[in-house]
Amino acid sequence: PGAPPLLDTALAPAPLGACGAIAEALAALFRGSLGGVESADTRIRPPNMATVVDIAAHLHSLPDAGASDEPLDEDSTHAIAQLARALSEAKNEDDEAELVSEIRRAGVVGPIVRILSHHRADTQLMYLGLSILVNLADAGGADVVLLHRGGDLLIELLADEDVNIAYYAVAGVQNLSCSPDCVHLILDARADEQLRTMLKSSDNEHIRRCAAGALANIRASVPYKARIAAERTAEERLASQGQPSSPSASSASSARSWKPRKWSPRSEQSLQQALEARVKADALLFETRWRAAVVLQSAARRRLGVRVLHALQWRERALDLAEVLDGADGGDVPPLPAERVDELTAIATRLRSACDTSTETKAAVLRLATELSEADDALCLPLLRTVAQLDPIRPLVRLLSTVDTSAHAHLVHVGLSALVNLADIGGAALVKRAGGIDLLLRLLLSSDESIAFLASAGVQNVLSTRKMLDDAECMSAMLRLGAEATLVALVEHPNESVCRAATGALANLAQSAVLQQLKDAVAVAEHYRSQAELDLREQSKGGLPGIAGSCDGSPRSVAAELANMTMYDAV
Repeated sequence: PGAPPLLDTALAPAPLGACGAIAEALAALFRGSLGGVESADTRIRPPNMATVVDIAAHLHSLPDAGASDEPLDEDSTHAIAQLARALSEAKNEDDEAELVSEIRRAGVVGPIVRILSHHRADTQLMYLGLSILVNLADAGGADVVLLHRGGDLLIELLADEDVNIAYYAVAGVQNLSCSPDCVHLILDARADEQLRTMLKSSDNEHIRRCAAGALANIRASVPYKARIAAERTAEERLASQGQPSSPSASSASSARSWKPRKWSPRSEQSLQQALEARVKADALLFETRWRAAVVLQSAARRRLGVRVLHALQWRERALDLAEVLDGADGGDVPPLPAERVDELTAIATRLRSACDTSTETKAAVLRLATELSEADDALCLPLLRTVAQLDPIRPLVRLLSTVDTSAHAHLVHVGLSALVNLADIGGAALVKRAGGIDLLLRLLLSSDESIAFLASAGVQNVLSTRKMLDDAECMSAMLRLGAEATLVALVEHPNESVCRAATGALANLAQSAVLQQLKDAVAVAEHYRSQAELDLREQSKGGLPGIAGSCDGSPRSVAAELANMTMYDAV
């Protein structure tokens, strides 16, 4: 009694070109979209959709889990097409059972039903999604279709104007009618009347065949017989009481021999079953989304681990950079390719000769940022040595310090990205030598979120090496410009990227022992300054001679106290 899979080639020579057009369209989709993949395995999937779980994770990651009116992206259409093909090409019952079990566990039918409900204008997508529901019901997954309200969608599409969609819908209802639970849904929705209408009025023989099969399944089902028996019992009771019976229920052979009651124990039981099914569907949806989130987080952790390994390799080579900057030959460091040396030479020449906002200068800054962002592990040290010799960073920092950030925001973004990448590959000393640390600290307070993020990321990269954390000049700039307080304020920034970079910079800054020594020196200087000023005020009030007790109890003159203040200010 079940309808055959709709993608079966036996249905191709259909009148009106209905099934043949669908089969040709789906074949063209797989040939064009999936690259004409041919394999002995019938479950051919796109490269990024390896399993049913991956398809479910991708569909659940869509906006509102598919319940959005925005056009569906190509990857999602590929995912639905792959599942439709897998269902239609299952070789035997064991393959079908295994595939249905995977679909049931993954909960992939729910987002497909929501996508079809919101994208009815996309006929190709409708053919693919409906073929999934029809073939899934035929393969023993009628309960899955019913659980995710796929039966409601099929019943609603029985009256669709598109002959192909109506054929999918009536075939799906025929397959669902093999299940007693689905028969209850069909009868409650009065879909059997629509099936009778299609059987009488449709010009398509396939639609009439499926409608006749669905009606035969309904009439042979236990729920239908139970309802007919209940109606006859009610009619007999009414007749025995002398009450007239309704015209629609006078004959069991009429087109409609029963009417659903407003309330009955059976309807209460159906309501309870519907509530239980909804609870199960929500639990399954939550589990599927949780699994999708775990998959995405695992992938993010793997990407982060790779970046950490590369960063550790670059940090280990940062110690060798000191020899490069001091004029050493670099030992066994391989030379930079000649074309890249020529490119960096041209960039440095342009920035030194004309440090302005012209188109040529912007192009030079962009080329420099590209060179630094594309550096691989093997060429990091040669690139840093070449940059240290040509020194294009100093004019770049001078340009970014004088340009109007609001009028030339894109130039500032590109220039800052060059400094960030240079510090990331071990060139923090080059950034400090060119005065880039002061520039980054000043731009932390920028109202432009992109500039604030790049500045905080640059500070984080500069402070990621032990050499810079132990550098007194670098830590003095951090203390002088209030970097710690600014970074603490940026931790509360509404932009998540800015918060993350500021948090990393603070964590690196907290490891500096030099910064703490400078803080202690400033505290001592402030103490001696306040003590000396207090002594001067007391002398001016009391008219005492030029001798006063210093902060350590020894007699000091006013001149000695002033010299003391100057000395600690210098410290």
